[in-house]
Amino acid sequence: MSKIASRIVTLNKTVLSFPKLFKPEAYAEGEPRFSATFLFDPGSEAAKVAQQAIDEIIAEQWAGKRPNALKVCVQEGDAKVAAARNPENYSMYEGKLYVTASAKQDRPPIVVDTDGATPLSAASGKVYGGAIAGAIIRLWGQDNKWGVRINAELRAVQVQGAGTPFGSGGRIDTSRYFQAVDEEDWAA
Repeated sequence: MSKIASRIVTLNKTVLSFPKLFKPEAYAEGEPRFSATFLFDPGSEAAKVAQQAIDEIIAEQWAGKRPNALKVCVQEGDAKVAAARNPENYSMYEGKLYVTASAKQDRPPIVVDTDGATPLSAASGKVYGGAIAGAIIRLWGQDNKWGVRINAELRAVQVQGAGTPFGSGGRIDTSRYFQAVDEEDWAA
């Protein structure tokens, strides 16, 4: 196949899961990659944008005929929960759609704050599983000896708001746990 169909989409108001945005990580025998998963409701604008791009890629790459063996990067969260060894770790996926996108280690994604321009680092504490985020993703068709699928390449992430942290991610509000201490109490 000589042409690869692709579309760049922006998915807004998603929930960030398993963000590996500042340091690439390897899975199994693969090369280290940056990655993140984005959760969204089936009827959301993000779902509509993703489905339109998928339909356009199918039309362009496979002349509108969806291949029987086609694997698509946008998947149902309920299936993820059902297949998980520890389903309680994936309860946030229930009733959602999700897409996992990755980037090669020589092309790290841009990660920005709510203003859409200020770069964020891991130290900001704003990038965690459960944060509300937008993503710029390149969806692209693959049809070769490695499979027939529509993949997702991660280009950029915008933190769009605070969400409920998953697992141990996110910053803790220490004021809920510590009380003010008078330094004189520590004098010897």
